[in-house]
Amino acid sequence: VIQNRIHNAGDWCAYAKGGSAYLRYEGNRFYNCGTGGFTAGQGTGFEYMQFPWLQYEAYDIKFFNNIVHHTDGAAVGINGGYNILVSYNTFYHVGRRSHG
Repeated sequence: VIQNRIHNAGDWCAYAKGGSAYLRYEGNRFYNCGTGGFTAGQGTGFEYMQFPWLQYEAYDIKFFNNIVHHTDGAAVGINGGYNILVSYNTFYHVGRRSHG
C-alpha cells in the first residue's frame, strides 16, 4: 500500500489483521480517523485466520514514511503482531479523545 490517502473512517483508517503477512505501507497519509490511524492485528476471531499464519494476526508488516494526523485515538497500534516495523513516520494531532 504505497502513496495513498486513507481518510474519513469511523474506526481505524486501515488494518492488517487475520493472518496478514508481508505487507508494506509506505508514503501514505492517514487522516480524520476514528479509533486510530493504522493497526497491525486487532482481535480477529480464530475462524477468520488464514493458514499458515495462525499464531499471530499480522506477520512481517512494514509501516514507514507515512503521515498520520487528526485521529481520535492512537496513530499506530500493534495487537498480536510478529516482526512489525514502524519507523520514520510523522504523527500529529493524534489521540484527541484517548491515547494522548
